[in-house]
Amino acid sequence: MNCMQNDTSLLSRTISFLRFPMIFFILYLHVVLRGWSDGHMVPGSAFVGYESVRFFFVESVSRIFVPCFFFISGFLFFYYSDFSGRVYIEKMKRRFRSLLVPYLLELFCHSSLFFRAKFDFFDGVGRN
Repeated sequence: MNCMQNDTSLLSRTISFLRFPMIFFILYLHVVLRGWSDGHMVPGSAFVGYESVRFFFVESVSRIFVPCFFFISGFLFFYYSDFSGRVYIEKMKRRFRSLLVPYLLELFCHSSLFFRAKFDFFDGVGRN
């Protein structure tokens, strides 16, 4: 059992170690800082190799980490050796509560704000 605890501890530390750079590069990939990331504020001649370095990090390194998160998530989902139908159903119930319910709540909030702005339901209410 001690060997299993060491393996689990090592796995946990490894995943914790990888999380920060993976999150950083995924944010770097998704957040487009207009002017900096597309080379408008930093002309190609200002920094030698800027475009090559940017291309390397954005187009190759950053694109690896999204599939890595999916792989790690799937691996951890099925990690326990006593995995059964009952465990699967319990995990799916927890995922439903932790993923789908907040998603639907957020969708409702944004939709209501969109329709309020689009159709201006409260036009003139409470105004003099």
